[in-house]
Amino acid sequence: MQKSTAKQQIHPTLILWIAIGWIGFFILPWYGVEDGFFSFLWLVDGYPFDADYAPAAILILQAEKLWLAPLLLFLACPLLILKSHRNDLWYSRLLILSGAGGLAYLTAQGFGIGIRGFNYPILSQVFGELGDRQYGMGYGGLMVASAFLFLLTQGIAARGAVNGDIFVVSAIGGVIAIVATFVFFPIATMLITAFIAEDQCRRHRARATGARPATGSNACECAKSTALLPSQCSGSSCP
Repeated sequence: MQKSTAKQQIHPTLILWIAIGWIGFFILPWYGVEDGFFSFLWLVDGYPFDADYAPAAILILQAEKLWLAPLLLFLACPLLILKSHRNDLWYSRLLILSGAGGLAYLTAQGFGIGIRGFNYPILSQVFGELGDRQYGMGYGGLMVASAFLFLLTQGIAARGAVNGDIFVVSAIGGVIAIVATFVFFPIATMLITAFIAEDQCRRHRARATGARPATGSNACECAKSTALLPSQCSGSSCP
């Protein structure tokens, strides 16, 4: 009897991160709140049905931002192992699938869809014009992303990493995520932008407007549309 009970015990940290993920998806505003989350004005300004403050689940029920729907599948995966022991074969596999798959999809949709719809022409060619857009993620997105990260680290710990120590593996995963987000990503973005050639900027401007390559004041517009410096577009500077 005791052996059977012990086998069904789940680490409380797993329950915590499953709950955090569901709270972020079903309760908190998915996108950033203009007046600040902690002003709490959003609670009396259209929440939860206003698209600016709605949780992801409400957006999907309103047939908006349907690209967020697959995240629900990754959040549901850990529910399948709530009665399993961490030594079971599918325990670690499902946690890794949920965490890594959820993080990958969350990142892909975040970079793929922006304030002008699809950020990359190839997505428009494959899926057609989106007809919708999205802004930066808010606390709902942050909590879901955090849940995916720590579901992944718990799956890795269940595979025996660092002697199966959940705290140490999670701490390492958290540090890697923070450094990658706030150090490597900004530096990589600046380096990539710095090495974009002048003729690439001009071709981008010509394709976007059907106009001649950017020169003079048009270079400033090119810079605004491509996040380049005006000097990278035409060798001149904005007035």
